[in-house]
Amino acid sequence: MVEVDEELIAAILKGNADEKVSELYLRWHRPISTYFYSFTSNPQDVEDLTQIVFLKVIKNIKSFRRCKGKFSTWIYTIARNTALNFVSQKQSQKYHDANPILNNSDHIPENRMLEQEKIEAIRSAINRLKENQKTALYLREYQQYSYQEIAKILDCSEGAVKQLLFRARQGLMKQLVPYFAKEGMD
Repeated sequence: MVEVDEELIAAILKGNADEKVSELYLRWHRPISTYFYSFTSNPQDVEDLTQIVFLKVIKNIKSFRRCKGKFSTWIYTIARNTALNFVSQKQSQKYHDANPILNNSDHIPENRMLEQEKIEAIRSAINRLKENQKTALYLREYQQYSYQEIAKILDCSEGAVKQLLFRARQGLMKQLVPYFAKEGMD
C-alpha cells in the first residue's frame, strides 16, 4: 500500500492529478470515513469530515515529505486534526443523532434491538474517552497501526501511546462492565 500511495502522489505532482486523485480518494475514503465514525455516528458529518480531509490532502499534497513518514501517517494526522476541530465545534451539542429505526420496535426483532443497544453503548463509551485515547484506540484496534506509527500521528512517544491505550481500555471497561453485567442479570 505504501508504494502505491507514493506512486500516486508522484503522479499527482507530475500533473496527472484528476485520475490519480480519484484513485487516492478511492483507496483512502473508507479508512478515513471509518475513523470518523469513532467520533460521530452521523453519516452526513462523517462524509463532510472525510471530504474536508481530502480537500486538505489535495491542497497540501506538495508539502508531503516521504522522508518524514508514510502517507498513511500524514493523512491520519490531517484526519485527527480535523476530528479535533469538529469535536471542539460540537462540544456543547450532542452530535449523535437518534436512529429512527430504534424508536420503532414493532418492525425490528428484539435481538436486533438488543444488538443495536450494545453497539450504541460501546460507541457512547468510546465517545466519552479523551480524544487522544480515542484516536490511539482506533488506530491500534481498527487500523492495526504499530505503536511507532501511532506515536508519529499523535506526536508523542511510543510509551505515551501504550499508556493512552491502557487508559482507554480501562475507561471502556469501567463504563461497559456495569452495562453488560446488568444485561446478564435480565
